[in-house]
Amino acid sequence: MAYSLKVKGAKRDTVLADGVDFIEVEFSVLNGKKAVETRKQGFPLGTSEKKISDTLQRYLDQYVTEREAAEVQAEREAELVVADETIISVHDIELNHEESTPKRKG
Repeated sequence: MAYSLKVKGAKRDTVLADGVDFIEVEFSVLNGKKAVETRKQGFPLGTSEKKISDTLQRYLDQYVTEREAAEVQAEREAELVVADETIISVHDIELNHEESTPKRKG
């Protein structure tokens, strides 16, 4: 999958509880052209564009890593379901030398 991150906007905002100003960056993670997640991240005033960009890159990298791990886990779980079904069906096979087709007990 081709994930990317697009900044939707940035503004100065204030924490109401203590009156501290910060930079709020809103961004979306895209899969192709489709937004799959939209988030906001706060940064202290004076944070450089490079620091914000580096932080967002780390976020995107972590997001992709987690999605890839989830896909691997889903594939593994699907394999386990098939294995369990095979185990159940193999349990009742009874073979006889004279016959070429397996028969089931019971």
